[in-house]
Amino acid sequence: MGFTFDDGDKKDVAAPLAEMRRVIAKDARNAERIFPYIGGEEVNDSPTHAHRRFVINFEDWPLRRDDLDQTWSSADEDLRKAWLRSGLVPLDYPFPVAADYPDLLEIVEQRVKPVRLLDNRENYRRLWWQYGERRPGLVSSLRNLENTFVLCRVSPHLAIVRMPSLVIGADSLDFVTLDSWAAFATLQSRVHEAWARLQASSMKDDLRYTPTDCYETFPFPNPSAEPELSRIGKSYYELRASLMKEHESGLTTVYNWFHDPEVDVPEIKALRKLHNELDRAVISAYGWSNLEARCEFFPEFDDDGAEDDTSTLRKKHRYRWPDEIRDDVLARLLILNRQRALEEGHPGSIDSEAASQTEATRKMRSNRAKKKRIAQDAGEGLFGVS
Repeated sequence: MGFTFDDGDKKDVAAPLAEMRRVIAKDARNAERIFPYIGGEEVNDSPTHAHRRFVINFEDWPLRRDDLDQTWSSADEDLRKAWLRSGLVPLDYPFPVAADYPDLLEIVEQRVKPVRLLDNRENYRRLWWQYGERRPGLVSSLRNLENTFVLCRVSPHLAIVRMPSLVIGADSLDFVTLDSWAAFATLQSRVHEAWARLQASSMKDDLRYTPTDCYETFPFPNPSAEPELSRIGKSYYELRASLMKEHESGLTTVYNWFHDPEVDVPEIKALRKLHNELDRAVISAYGWSNLEARCEFFPEFDDDGAEDDTSTLRKKHRYRWPDEIRDDVLARLLILNRQRALEEGHPGSIDSEAASQTEATRKMRSNRAKKKRIAQDAGEGLFGVS
């Protein structure tokens, strides 16, 4: 957090925003290495997903140039790598170094270095001016995009938002390096949510979205359907955004209303209707013309009487497909996943279509049993008002 400018930091680890404004006023070049910073609060709670924090980012740059009695231009590859590992490079090094921005480096040296020098990891101590986890693959992918899609790794709802690709995200976020409304429509659909909840590990009753399990294994629909998916995906996103702005509420609140059978205001009903249309468009893109998906309100947990009938507390609900429709979709996805694996030369992923359907049923039963145990352990205290 020492890289951060944040007026809301109560621990005085981050620098105040006034300090950021001061260094930019002193030298406008400093703004080149200051970036918007977002976390789960901005994604799920802000009506506009607006950032309020900023961070200094020196990427994987060396610390500074120094007289090393040799030149970068004459050095071999091994020596260059050794210099980069040390953070010191020759005077003729042609690329940026952190010391090119002395005002920002001074802030990092004061607020980050003392903590990093106490870290058990040698690499963190040696490269104290760089982020501990730089995610070079993600950075490289985002360079080619104007926008990206972001979601909270742990959240009660699968809710995907669009962000400028230059933002730097907290570790609590997942980035999807796609920038098309067709991709958004597919990932926001119940088709993908069913897959994600099947594949994901759970944290309490929340979805824990891990990209390797939930995203990389997901078989996307036919690309020829992109125009229709783009149209409805953009419409859905814009309706949801206008609803949040109008009610000054974030995604978590909006989706709590969305899943509450007692909320029947026109805007939420319109969002439910459009989400159903989005689902049908995604199902059509897979070519599943014989699948009739419908939604109903179901209690979040099948507690088999864990809650007293006279209790004044309300159960949480989900506006979702019945289990038989969801299981059908999952079986089809597992079969498609297997077919794609075979096409890509990975025959061992799933042995047969029958195994696909069996696996879908097994995992769904396991997830339901886990949620039932959570409900029984928590008792009435689990079912608060949304």
